[in-house]
Amino acid sequence: MRMNTALDFLRQGVLICDRNARILYFNESYGEYIGQKLEDCRGLSIMEFRAHAQVPEVIRSGEPIEGTIRREGN
Repeated sequence: MRMNTALDFLRQGVLICDRNARILYFNESYGEYIGQKLEDCRGLSIMEFRAHAQVPEVIRSGEPIEGTIRREGN
């Protein structure tokens, strides 16, 4: 059984990856956004679920990307 954290209750999607862009955690809102459950994705690259994710660039550069509006799919 997984303990809920404050991040689980946010309506905004939260994604946490390691330095290789592998998924460590995401909250329910982010899971709904990508159509996956955390237990099925933990340890996999975010690129498997979001081919145009900017996570690898943020990790490489060390610079956050803020205020970006993105549209994916339709």
